[in-house]
Amino acid sequence: AKESNTKCVLILDEFPSLLELKDGLSLVRAIRTIHETQRKTVLCIASSVRKYMDAIAMSETSPFYKQFMMKEIKPLTESEVQLLLETNGKEYGIKIVEDGVKEMFSYTLGIPFYIQFLGKIAAERQIDILTREQVRKVVKVFLEEEGTALFLDYMKPFSAREQEMVKALAQGIETVSELSTA
Repeated sequence: AKESNTKCVLILDEFPSLLELKDGLSLVRAIRTIHETQRKTVLCIASSVRKYMDAIAMSETSPFYKQFMMKEIKPLTESEVQLLLETNGKEYGIKIVEDGVKEMFSYTLGIPFYIQFLGKIAAERQIDILTREQVRKVVKVFLEEEGTALFLDYMKPFSAREQEMVKALAQGIETVSELSTA
């Protein structure tokens, strides 16, 4: 950025995952040291888990303590989902209809990651019109192909006991006593 006299934004998504690496803390400290010497460069770090961001940016023991402004990105509204689908749909030749938007919003609740992932599947399947039924088919593909990996990633921070409880709940246990027995 300095050499070309331009402004630069470096965005590192899922930044706290660096700490899971063997020398993760050293890497994070190195990034901070390098960032402090940069000119015309902005560092933006992101994570989908707020507590991880708090730990890496707001904790007094963190290398990035008081280095960032925290911004929480809210899910998209239904009209924003429609705009995103229409904009990206044009690129892939996919027509978006109202019931398709409503169905996509009901499944994703406006979370961009899921909207984009489902849109990618729709493009790969060469869907011409994104209707309610087509969204349901795309969601089914998503769950069959990607659901396990995403679910296991969400389960990772849970203790063994918590994981057993989630499994029991997924198998249809409805009462606390049934959960306790399981």
